[in-house]
Amino acid sequence: MNLNLKQILMCSSLIVLFGGCETVVLEDFSIPYEGKKGVLIGFVSPENGLLVYAGTTVPVLNSRNDSLKQPILDLLEDGLVVEKPTFIGNNSWNSDTFRPKMGKSYQLTLKSDEIGTVRSDKVSIPIAVRIDTVRVLIANDSITGRVQIDFKDPIGNQYYGIEILQYYKDTLVKGYNSPFFPIQSRDIFKDIDFEGRNTSQEKWVYLGYAKTNQGYKPVNKFKIILYTLSKSGYDFFNGLEVAGSTGRDYFVEPSKIPSNVIGGYGCLSAYSFTTFDVKF
Repeated sequence: MNLNLKQILMCSSLIVLFGGCETVVLEDFSIPYEGKKGVLIGFVSPENGLLVYAGTTVPVLNSRNDSLKQPILDLLEDGLVVEKPTFIGNNSWNSDTFRPKMGKSYQLTLKSDEIGTVRSDKVSIPIAVRIDTVRVLIANDSITGRVQIDFKDPIGNQYYGIEILQYYKDTLVKGYNSPFFPIQSRDIFKDIDFEGRNTSQEKWVYLGYAKTNQGYKPVNKFKIILYTLSKSGYDFFNGLEVAGSTGRDYFVEPSKIPSNVIGGYGCLSAYSFTTFDVKF
């Protein structure tokens, strides 16, 4: 049955008339304006030094990141300033000559007239875990295979990530080899099921070639990277994965990305890593 607008309005009136005079209260769901907040994301490791992204954002109403005017960035070691990162463009700073030390605590501070002072919690460098063996298990189709990474997990809570870089004649074909933490959220995990024991982790890959944006490229070497993460890094990237998995479901429960930054948003993560090359 097709109804025009006039008929729909008449039906609605009858429903209200015979359904009672219940009062409908409309609630105000307006979003409060919070003003600018600082965004501070940093990665510190003995292998790559320090890399920082710093900017501002206007939460909810405007999610774009803006540059800061004359910001002051400091890296503190055990509470004392030990390094001032160098600006490299695109709201990023680095310090590739400074090498953090095991057993020390590190903290980032960001100061600007626009946002005041933003600072991270303290983090410590996690122990790098050696890869013992790597095995490539070929599937029945002879095209794909599983890369199995074996290592011994130390006693205590550990957080990991695995990245596989694919090369052809020492030229990177697939993967993002960068100190700005190339690992994907879906490739992180914690040792809750194998704490203090030997373990094997697997990743599916194409054998002999890689599928890239430019088509299929030949491959003759894998570089496997085993990252050990601070808990702050694990929580941050896991939160990004949860937030990104909602897709376009408008009724999904909101997710909050964890932050260890006081006075703003973001994360300071410490990490270390070991590598293992496989040629074929």
